[in-house]
Amino acid sequence: QAAVIVASPVLTRLYTPQHFGLLGIFISLMGILTTMGSLRYELAIPLPEDESDAASLLLLCLMLIPGTVLSAAIPIYLLRHNLATWTNAPEFALFFWVLPIGMALSATHQVFTYWAIRNGRFARIARTRMIQTSTGVVAQIALFSLGPSGLLLGHVLGSAIGTAKIAAATLKQELFTGHCNDSRSLTRLVIRHRRFPQLSTLSGLINSSSLLMPTVLLAALFGPLVAGQFALVQRVISWPASLIGTAVAQVYLRESANALHTSPSALHVLFLRTSKRLALVAIPPQVIILAGAPWLFSLIFGSHWTQAGTFARLLAPMVAMQLVARPLSQTLNILDRQTWQLAWDLGRFILGILVFLAAPSLALSPEQVILAYAAAMAVSYLASWALQLAAILTHFRASRTAPHALRAAFEEVTKYAPARSLVGQTNNTKH
Repeated sequence: QAAVIVASPVLTRLYTPQHFGLLGIFISLMGILTTMGSLRYELAIPLPEDESDAASLLLLCLMLIPGTVLSAAIPIYLLRHNLATWTNAPEFALFFWVLPIGMALSATHQVFTYWAIRNGRFARIARTRMIQTSTGVVAQIALFSLGPSGLLLGHVLGSAIGTAKIAAATLKQELFTGHCNDSRSLTRLVIRHRRFPQLSTLSGLINSSSLLMPTVLLAALFGPLVAGQFALVQRVISWPASLIGTAVAQVYLRESANALHTSPSALHVLFLRTSKRLALVAIPPQVIILAGAPWLFSLIFGSHWTQAGTFARLLAPMVAMQLVARPLSQTLNILDRQTWQLAWDLGRFILGILVFLAAPSLALSPEQVILAYAAAMAVSYLASWALQLAAILTHFRASRTAPHALRAAFEEVTKYAPARSLVGQTNNTKH
């Protein structure tokens, strides 16, 4: 991520805010589409205890991606001019073909990442991220003469190399194709984990839209110049926090699944400990941003990026809350509470959309819109954290109900019995 931050002052002098606005729109749409790549079956890969079941889920995900990409490519082609007009970015119509390619690469990368999470290959994920980010930045600098297409193509090139890297490493170290189940077992897994495509795909679409749509909506309301300022904030402030959050989420997913197999109390301890550590990481940098973001952005990126610094200051509390809550959101999937996650995602999406829908009638400035959006999202992330804790406590109480009831009944029956009779009943009960 340091490569992105170090290269950003160079990129902001090679490309205009309008160019960054187009990149932000592209990344936002691609991120939303990627959610549908394998219908969220990738989330189930770390869960089975049987290795062949996990390998079959990985193969299923890879088989689904071509169909979902084709399903997305057709409406993108048909609506490319409408999207370009709506986002005030006419150049988008020329680059529509890049979206399905980016979607396919990101979805494939996501599938292999969850396989690496299952096997504890976190170093592999880290190396892939480094190669992907560094390659993308170098390509964007090298292709600056192409204008906005240089930003887009550089981003896709980095994604392609990162995907190839993690796929090659997986094929070399884990020959999962030799351990896959037959078609009958694959059908069983599709049915067993059907809640992921039924609920988690919709939940993921709403979640991604809530995170990524602001750039598109800002372009629609205020044009690509404002969207570009916001995109730089995401690049420098939000995306590094998101990267840290993603890395923690990947480890937390594996450790929490193991903790749940051990005991619900172990999951509770892991959740609270991770929350505390994330807060210690999240708060200090956001305090610095609150104190001097406009001045820092103007100094580092150029005087025409001062508005981005103002946006960063407004978003700082939201970014801190996001970094604490988002990595822990896998808790609801682990506890099979996808309906809770869907309800929260839907509530956050509606809350965020209402801000942008109300902006024209209230004649809000870009700064006012972003402040209202940041406040709404901060509240939603606090609610997310509370919901995850409630799910753990609910599961913990449910797991204790049966043993406590049995113990209470046993004590009621035996409390008046003679000592020798009590010993006998205890042994019989134990057997």
